[in-house]
Amino acid sequence: MNYLALVKTGLFAAVLVLGIGGVRYCMAPSMQSPIEPFIYERDKEQVMTLFEQDYDWLSTREYNRDYVEWVLRSHSPNEYEPEYQGKMFIDVLRDNNRVAGFVTYYLRSPFVGHILFVEVGKDFRRLGYGYVLVRHAIAALFAQGVHIVQLLTRADNFKAQRLYTRVGFVETTRNEGFVYYAITADQFAAASSAASKTSEVSEHAQPISDTVCAH
Repeated sequence: MNYLALVKTGLFAAVLVLGIGGVRYCMAPSMQSPIEPFIYERDKEQVMTLFEQDYDWLSTREYNRDYVEWVLRSHSPNEYEPEYQGKMFIDVLRDNNRVAGFVTYYLRSPFVGHILFVEVGKDFRRLGYGYVLVRHAIAALFAQGVHIVQLLTRADNFKAQRLYTRVGFVETTRNEGFVYYAITADQFAAASSAASKTSEVSEHAQPISDTVCAH
């Protein structure tokens, strides 16, 4: 299924195409906030709250709590592609034992993956967490041998677009109200190098404001 088809199904949330696995735990720069695997019993309610606060950005589907719970419980991006069910990674970023944000991603092929959702809670915005979550997912995917990471977002989601550009994504096309981006390993490395040089000048990278869901 191509990206346009994904949009029409309503599940385009934070679609960056990435790989899986790799780094399963890391520390965000300049902050003691670990990114770790989602545990349903522990994290479900907090992640559900994040889904509810920005659901209109995360999906074009009408909100259905049972469906979102199924996505989280089954680690599946959707119900209509059985080949991907149970294969979606969900990682949460914790701040003082609270879920500050989360990212989900899965492999669509050995060389292409997807980040489906990226969300940061309203109480934790402007701290750079969206930037950290996206980079975490990209690094994990490239570590699995992915050749390219792609994503799409709504044409009016300017905050997400600024975030993706800062991470190193390059716009590839626009279609039916959506912007498509892609990033290669070399482009990611170049963006990381530039960010490292910037951090030598400023103790903290310029914070990212907001909802970084694609959509």
